Amino acid sequence: MIARALGAVARSRNFSEIARQAGMSREGLYKVLSADGNPSLATVIKVSHALGLRLRFEAVASTGRTRRFPSPKTKCRSPVR
Repeated sequence: MIARALGAVARSRNFSEIARQAGMSREGLYKVLSADGNPSLATVIKVSHALGLRLRFEAVASTGRTRRFPSPKTKCRSPVR
């Protein structure tokens, strides 16, 4: 489903340029974003970035206890256990 949506967006733009930015051939990109394609998560992320999109995951349910992890840009004061 994600691959089909990315394919629709990519086809509405310059497909060759999207493929180049994702580090793939145009034919390879067509193949992985086709109905029969099965792109890896790495490919989905590369294509998303080439399209100017960000893939984001969020927790669906909360246990009532929120745990925040430092962003990669900040230094961790103590190890996470």
